[in-house]
Amino acid sequence: MNWLWVIVGILVVLGGILLIMQGLNKRNEERGRNAQARTPKDPFAEVDGASRFSPKNIAPGAIIRHGQTDYVVRGSLEINQGPYVWHEHMVDGGNGSRYFSVEVDEGTLELILWEKGPSSTEQEPPSETEVNGVLFRESERGPAHYRSTGTTGLDASGDMRYVDYEVAGADDPRRLSYEKFGDAPWEISLGHVIYPGELTVYPAPEQ
Repeated sequence: MNWLWVIVGILVVLGGILLIMQGLNKRNEERGRNAQARTPKDPFAEVDGASRFSPKNIAPGAIIRHGQTDYVVRGSLEINQGPYVWHEHMVDGGNGSRYFSVEVDEGTLELILWEKGPSSTEQEPPSETEVNGVLFRESERGPAHYRSTGTTGLDASGDMRYVDYEVAGADDPRRLSYEKFGDAPWEISLGHVIYPGELTVYPAPEQ
């Protein structure tokens, strides 16, 4: 009978080792999934044709050609709201003070050329507003954090708030935006969506 107890003991030990190994494998799998979830993804690599508008190519010193106008990038902002990131590039070219925004949202690349309005305001932006006879309705608002490179007129980093608008009840390329950096007044900008094929990008020189 002693040999039966020996065999039972061996089986118990082997079963315990098997359970321990299964537990370690599950723990390693969970760690792998968590590490993969924490690894930041490059949104520009996930959308066809978006890589040429990435911050690697569009940065201070880059040139963006739209039609017959060359816009030179003077400074850039990387703006993040939690895990969501978009970029605004201050450009010289054409008339007035302009900037070029680039964002990838849910697999869609959106490019907008903005012209800053002549006025600003201390008042909180409304949910809808009329500009030049066009009714704009709020699409999104919130706080965000920015990092600045090149010539932007802003600190190297700081907090900001924004409110974005689209034309009410219409599929229209025109956009409206309010932005507030730190304690400064709200800046008002009018924008127009641009298709990637309308632009030629001459990348910023390598640092």
